[in-house]
Order: sequence, then structure tokens, then C-alpha cells
Amino acid sequence: MRRLPRPASPHWACSALFESLKLHNGAGMRFETLVSIVALVSLSGCITRYAVAPDVPKAALTLSTNLNGVRVQAYDDDKCTKSPYGNRLAYFFLGAGDPHSGVEKEIPAGKEFVFTFAMSLGVAPITSTTSCIVTMGFVPKANERYKSSFQGNGEKCIASLVRAVSTDAGERFVAEESARIIRPVCINNLTD
Repeated sequence: MRRLPRPASPHWACSALFESLKLHNGAGMRFETLVSIVALVSLSGCITRYAVAPDVPKAALTLSTNLNGVRVQAYDDDKCTKSPYGNRLAYFFLGAGDPHSGVEKEIPAGKEFVFTFAMSLGVAPITSTTSCIVTMGFVPKANERYKSSFQGNGEKCIASLVRAVSTDAGERFVAEESARIIRPVCINNLTD
């Protein structure tokens, strides 16, 4: 077996894996092996996980869903520019990845925050496929808490965004006034 040089990329394991696939694909790679490798790559460090710089004013966003096969991606603006903080906010898939009940992420405050819920199930043309993609934007305020939920019932999917407010009776959530749906949607199928 030929040894692969370690690329200069911070994602060297991904580069080596893809190079290895090129080397061995001609030798009759079985479908099951290919599916296993794709699953490994999607759950590995090849994805740019989202992390806000320490010196940036922040808000908290909790993401949740009742669906499987959901990726949540962040963008720098409504033109789908790559975020300087990474791409993957959350990943919800059959007990792997983040808990469907919710995962809290720090996000930058003071400018529009753009993110996409993308659900995709099935492998065309092998199985039937189902997908739903919603891109949203809002302007979070520093030290505030927000929740966004992506729900589906087999016929449609719905994304919502609420903000926490304190009352005499305790904390409650209200619709976020700055929230908007962005079209066309932002989606990056290469970096999850």
C-alpha cells in the first residue's frame, strides 16, 4: 500500500481519506464500504465546527428538531458567504451528533446571524429521498438567549425563532421581531 504524504491542510485526515478512495476505487470498492466511509467522513473532524472568537460580543442560540438527518449551518450574511467562525452549528442524526431536544451555541451579537436547517434523507437513485431546507436570519443582542426549532410532520417542515424575556412569573419566550426567512436558501453540501 502506498503511503500518502500528510497535506499542509488542517483537515489532513480528510485529504488523506479522499486520496485513499481515489487509489482504491478502481479495485471494485463495494457499496457498503463506500457508505461506511461517507458516514465516517460526515461524523469526523473534516467539518468546520462553529466556534465564535472569545473577544466577540455573544448571544446564546439553542437549536432543536424532531427530525433526523438535519444539519444546521452558519453563514456570514444573506449572500451565503462562508462564516469566519466555521460552518456546522449542529447535526441531528439517528442518535448520533447533537441531542434532538436541543444544543446551545454561542453566536456573535450585534449583526445579522444567518443559519440554515437542512434535512435530507435517502440516497437517490437507490431509495426515495425527502428534503427540506430553511434559511433564517436575525440580529441577536449581546447576552440574550434565543431558541430555534425545526419541526416536520411528513408533509411540511417549519422553522421558528423565539427570544427569552424575563417576567415576574419567570422566563418566557416570545417571537423574535428581527427574524426573517432568507431566499434563496444557503446550503453547503460539501462541508456540512
